[in-house]
Amino acid sequence: MRREIVCVPSTANAPPEAVTDKVNWETYGIKSVLALPLWVGDGPILGVLAVGATKEERNWSETVVNRLRLIGQVFANALARQRTEKALNESEARLRLAAASADAGLWTLEPVSGHIWATEKDKELLGLPRRTSWTFTES
Repeated sequence: MRREIVCVPSTANAPPEAVTDKVNWETYGIKSVLALPLWVGDGPILGVLAVGATKEERNWSETVVNRLRLIGQVFANALARQRTEKALNESEARLRLAAASADAGLWTLEPVSGHIWATEKDKELLGLPRRTSWTFTES
C-alpha cells in the first residue's frame, strides 16, 4: 500500500508477517518473488504484478525490475481505463434513466469536434435516426 516494490530473493527466509504468503509460495514451489504495485498518477493501488521464480532463488536485477515496472504500468493503465469506462457507462445509464423518467429530451454538442449526443426522447421528438451520435458540420 506504500507503492513500494517488494523483493523476496528467498521465500524460505520470508519475514514472519508473510506467513500466509509463505504457505502459498511453498504450495506452488516458488523460491523467489518480486511484487510491483500497480497504480496510475495519484490514484489508488489497482493491484499487484507478482513474478515468481520456481527453479532457483534469484536476486532481481535492476534491469529486470525496470522492465517489469514498464509491463506493470501497461497493466495499471488498462485497469484504470477499464474502471473509468465502467464508471462512465454507469453514469450514462443513470442519466438515461433520469431523462426517461422525466420524459425529457436531452442533447449535447461538443463544439470542437461537432459531435452531438441525444437521448432517445430527443430522437423521437426531432424525428432523428436511431444511431447513437451525429457530427454537426457547417455548410
